[in-house]
Amino acid sequence: RALHLLGEPTETRHIALFNEQAVVNPSWSIHCGVGTTNYAFIWAMCGENQTYDDMDQVPMNELS
Repeated sequence: RALHLLGEPTETRHIALFNEQAVVNPSWSIHCGVGTTNYAFIWAMCGENQTYDDMDQVPMNELS
């Protein structure tokens, strides 16, 4: 299993994922996750969000 975190940094949502499942995030959302064992993932971007100049760094202590 993997736990995927998404949403606004101050209002995150959490999704438990199993093998061969996928998540689609909006471009404004945070993207992070944690697993209960070794896992692999595929990161893909489409549309206009293919340059990384619009990323806002968020310190871990500001996530809720």
